[in-house]
Amino acid sequence: MSNDKKKVCGSCVRFLLFLLSNEDLIKTQKITNVFLFYVSNFAGVETHCDGRHDGAQCYGALGGTVDIQLMDSTSEISRYQLLKNSLKILDVREKMILSNTIVHRSVFFPSNGTFRITNLSRTDSGDYTLQTFDSDGKSSGVQILQLFFQGKCCDNK
Repeated sequence: MSNDKKKVCGSCVRFLLFLLSNEDLIKTQKITNVFLFYVSNFAGVETHCDGRHDGAQCYGALGGTVDIQLMDSTSEISRYQLLKNSLKILDVREKMILSNTIVHRSVFFPSNGTFRITNLSRTDSGDYTLQTFDSDGKSSGVQILQLFFQGKCCDNK
């Protein structure tokens, strides 16, 4: 990381510590929004997204991690696929992961229906479609979510 980027990161940290130490400022909506902006853009940020509803909008920080809850439980779903911009990235049948094209930086948790993507990049943004199928292989549901990104204060580019 360059010295300039280290200075920016240091500024972010000092600003966050200042906000955290001043309860009166945190109580105001304006400062809370600024605080949330900095937190959402800080290196290593992990965000959570409820993607169980069609049309959900999720946000992540570049270089960070996003946990997308796709469903409540996978126990009653025979097969499901997650597509990103129409390309299949996750294929699960009978609780077995058949394929995960981004396995090097993602993991799926069947116990709670959460898909985690780490080291987010701009190419991860877009439309994600969850397709579910019944035991006969017929489509039982489709839901789409959008994933958006904001830069972080310590971008490593």
